[in-house]
Order: sequence, then C-alpha cells, then structure tokens
Amino acid sequence: MDLLEYQAKELFSQMGIPVLPSQRIDRPTDLKGLKIPFPIVLKSQVYRGARGKVGGVRFVENTIDAIAAAQAIFHLSIMGKYPKVLLAEAKYDSDREFTWQLRWIAQLAARCCSARSRVGLKWKLTSQVCSK
Repeated sequence: MDLLEYQAKELFSQMGIPVLPSQRIDRPTDLKGLKIPFPIVLKSQVYRGARGKVGGVRFVENTIDAIAAAQAIFHLSIMGKYPKVLLAEAKYDSDREFTWQLRWIAQLAARCCSARSRVGLKWKLTSQVCSK
C-alpha cells in the first residue's frame, strides 16, 4: 500500500496518534480558507523522495506567499511527477526528530523497515530490518 504523507497523517490521526495540525490543499486558492495558523510548511505530495531538495517543500508566513508558493509547487516536476495535492502543515522548530519508513526494495526483493533520528542537522540511521 502506497500512502502519501497527508494520507498517512489522516490515518494516524484517526487511530489517535498525535500529528501536527495540517490540511489538504487541492488548489492554491484553498489556502484562503486555511484552518491552521501561519507560519506553515507547504509540501508537495508525490510518491518520490527528496522533495525538499528540489523545492517541493516551502515555508511561508502569510496567505499571499502561501498562494504563490503553492502555484510554484503544483507546477514543479519531482522526478517526472507533478503533485495533485499539497499538504499545508503547522511549522515547528525542533532540535530532535524521529522518522520511520516501511518500503519495498525491488533490487533486494525485500520489505524494509527503517528508523532514523535527527539531532540538530545530522540524521542517523537508528535501525533497519529487512525481510524477503
């Protein structure tokens, strides 16, 4: 099952797992009705990694900047894919972060679950388990 970030966050929220306040954005003008306070992060929703490195993640402080950023992100190809949806999420400042990922690695014909942690700007692979 492939989930975009906004879909995973909706699922987590339904299960009672805390997530940052966020909202699905289908078109730039949706930002006029934003229900979360600024500043926010706009994130391209594509099944590709490295969104931030190519401009698919933008921090904005107000509605005018958010609409302009959303227009740019909707027209940004990330590894040949254009987003149909963006995620607007409350911006937070954190010195520490934890993420986990479950993925299929075709070259290994294996499912892998990995966990990473970040302190400051440095990411560290905490653990990884693969099964065929």
